[in-house]
Parts: sequence; C-alpha cells; structure tokens
Amino acid sequence: MHFINAEQQARQVSERDDIERFADDITDIIESGMDVIIDRNSFSYSRFVTHLKFLLKRSEKLNEVESENEKLYESVCKEFPELKKIGEKIKEYIIATLHIKPAKEEILYLMIHINRLCARDGL
Repeated sequence: MHFINAEQQARQVSERDDIERFADDITDIIESGMDVIIDRNSFSYSRFVTHLKFLLKRSEKLNEVESENEKLYESVCKEFPELKKIGEKIKEYIIATLHIKPAKEEILYLMIHINRLCARDGL
C-alpha cells in the first residue's frame, strides 16, 4: 500500500508542477506582450489559473472544431487587437507544448479572462 500511495502522491505533485509551469508560462506571455505586471495574488488571477487548469484537463478535446462563438471571437479580435495578439501567442504556446490546436472558442475564453484580469487589476 505504501508504494501505491507514494506513486499516487508523486503523480499528483508532477501534475501540480505541470499546471504551475503552464500557468506561469502563459502569465509571462501576457506580461511581456501587454507590458504589465500581473498580481499573482489577486482573485482575478486565481480565476484565470482555474480556467487554465480546466483547459489542461480538457486538452484531449481542444482540437479545432467549428463553434457557434466564431462571430464573437472575430468581434473581440477586431475590437481588441492587443488581446488578439496575445491570444495568438498563447495559441502557439499551446500548440508547441500540448501538441494540439485549440479552437477559437478556447482562445476567446482566454482573451476574455485576460481582459478581465487586466481591467480588474487596473492594468
């Protein structure tokens, strides 16, 4: 039983480290792309990281599919070109690290979270 428990704990630590690294890398992309410093102790950031955790858990299902939200994605990209640029950088990162191409809808959700994160924290 000790071996099984130790193996499960090691797996959980590894998964937590992967999530933290993923969130840190994406946060770095946002900070450098938007020339801001994000308060990693804020409630908005906590919500953002929660979204990233679920994005990782859904990663097998993230491949590009048609979405009802494509018009909304295009509208947000047109209205907020800086968010589109950051969204594209994050998409490239996801493709490089997870080896999947996320749907525009996933990038849209990230862009909304990023906008909220920056607006709420006065960035």
